[in-house]
Amino acid sequence: MPDYSPCDPGALPAAMIAFVAPVVPIQANGIWINRPYRDILKANGLKDFDSFWRFSDGEIIKEIKTRSVTRFWLDSNGGRRQFYLKRHYREWSGWPLPGRRGFRGRARSQGLIEFGHCTLFRRSGLATAHPVAAGERHVAGLWVESFFVTEAFAPFVALEEVIRQRPGLFQGPHGARVKKLWLGRIARTARRMHACGFHHLDFNATHILVHCPEPLAEAPFIGFFDLQRVSRTRLFRWRWMVKALARLIHTLPPHLFSEADQRHLFLSY
Repeated sequence: MPDYSPCDPGALPAAMIAFVAPVVPIQANGIWINRPYRDILKANGLKDFDSFWRFSDGEIIKEIKTRSVTRFWLDSNGGRRQFYLKRHYREWSGWPLPGRRGFRGRARSQGLIEFGHCTLFRRSGLATAHPVAAGERHVAGLWVESFFVTEAFAPFVALEEVIRQRPGLFQGPHGARVKKLWLGRIARTARRMHACGFHHLDFNATHILVHCPEPLAEAPFIGFFDLQRVSRTRLFRWRWMVKALARLIHTLPPHLFSEADQRHLFLSY
């Protein structure tokens, strides 16, 4: 499988095109919607902030003090499509200012920040989970609540899940070749992400998505999610490589990934 340049969308293989398709943001009823999803959301009564915030179908798969994630399904053309609704509870934002609503560098909430980063990543040819909609509302002036919706990202799967479910893939002589190919592709994708001006502050096995058509020994395609923690500041940019790869190594089980594998990761950047 040849390398490709995520900063040049035209150079991507056909299997990746859907995950770098441009986001077409439209604003309606105070929220942002990716245009291809407008009809399915409308047909299911999801049209404004309250309809998403009060949505009670589906199952909560994560809930902590600051946010929750709900997995749900919507009817579409006689089938069912899977989505994830992330709600960010009250966070400090400061006073809302005229002209500050939106996501193009002006968002104050985690929901709109992530929607904006998905838009920018895809504009640079970097694969992400499918962004669907996002919105925010100020509460008592100084606080903000927000949401962000994505569609399920199959056939991508988190690297963490592959390691947990198929540890044998990374063991023995065959596993040594797999690790060399996979870590090399991840490192080069990190380098290109940085070259496009993005630094993922949670660059780890949980937030790196992989898709590898058979045979699994080939280098995988790489995607990203949970993009609210992305920095675009150029300050200390020279440290991005060390910090990103060190975070990844911290989440790779040492009984499967040796110090030699870690060196290969850094040398492939």
